[in-house]
Amino acid sequence: MSVGVVSHHMNVLRDLDCVEQVRTRPKRGTIEHFYTAKPRSFIGDQDWRRVPRSARGGLTNEALRTFAAKIIAAIDEGTIDSREDTTLNWMPMTVDERGWHETAEIFDRTRRALMAVAMASRDRLQDRDGIPLVTGLAAFEAAVPKEHGPVR
Repeated sequence: MSVGVVSHHMNVLRDLDCVEQVRTRPKRGTIEHFYTAKPRSFIGDQDWRRVPRSARGGLTNEALRTFAAKIIAAIDEGTIDSREDTTLNWMPMTVDERGWHETAEIFDRTRRALMAVAMASRDRLQDRDGIPLVTGLAAFEAAVPKEHGPVR
């Protein structure tokens, strides 16, 4: 695409608060701009609740496919276990309605804390490359196999 077309679309994304400029650098008599995505909504966030249920499935599927692709790429490249403190956890649980809401609140606090870590890291890194990191948090009502009762 032409520079003008890309510039126009980046300006639209910036105006909609979908991206933010993280740095610039001079390049051959012009200024190169670097942007990062600025997530405005997360599955489970208040904005998500306004998405029609008919559209949620496709969006959730695409988000999970992208996440799975990142996991597969890390396995294929050998980076998934390259650090001693890599963390991979999952655990089935049984909770009551209150436990469900408490879990959602914990995930929201964790998401906000992770975003703060990313922002602080970006400020410390400035122009330097950082460690590419993928985090994932998920809490969803599990399917119960028909031949088994509820998980306890």
